[in-house]
Amino acid sequence: MSPRIPHAISVRSKQLPGYRAIARDISSGGIRIEMTGMVPEGEKLDITLDLDLINATVTTTSQVIWIREVARKAKYEAGLRFISLTTEAQTYLSNYINIVKVSLDKFL
Repeated sequence: MSPRIPHAISVRSKQLPGYRAIARDISSGGIRIEMTGMVPEGEKLDITLDLDLINATVTTTSQVIWIREVARKAKYEAGLRFISLTTEAQTYLSNYINIVKVSLDKFL
């Protein structure tokens, strides 16, 4: 399992409530998102990640592994696993995660 890196990323999908969510952390295997509504556990979602630090987008299919309501925020969090990353998308994600790690290390 790859380590999760805390970082906010815009996530878009026609299958998400409001068509968007915010990723709160990311790894090479998946993301944790925060959204305004619920999606069923096990659901497959076609998502687009906006990787702003490298001026790229990644579109992939993911699967909802878990979901929970966030107390007092009227929001939901879900863990998504990437299930169909292309080699190019894997490279973009790896580069993005490395840039975020370097940035985080400067502040620690």
